[in-house]
Amino acid sequence: MSHKGSGRGRTNSSKRVGLARYRKEQWQHWLESVDDRESWQETYEAWQQHTEEMAGRLQRAGLEVIFIDLDADQFTQWCKARGYQNDSEARSRYSAEQIGNIPPPANAPAKSPG
Repeated sequence: MSHKGSGRGRTNSSKRVGLARYRKEQWQHWLESVDDRESWQETYEAWQQHTEEMAGRLQRAGLEVIFIDLDADQFTQWCKARGYQNDSEARSRYSAEQIGNIPPPANAPAKSPG
């Protein structure tokens, strides 16, 4: 898993937000592996449009959007290692940890996926 910035310089963490991003070829696998399937769009294209609109709103509000690329299998392992459900709360937590907005739990495994 990796992350890519919005192309702008770094700002302080209170001005950054991480958004999870998925690869199209893993879309079906994500749908089968998440614990909150009911909250997902039916198609990758619908999810992509929703995410781009959300990113635009956040940027217009003055936030730096950093996309966090997630791999379905690695993220499932990360959730299991920490005792999290594979849901939006875990994806948000992972994204926030990756951009430094929150620290990992003290008892978290040292190595992050990706």
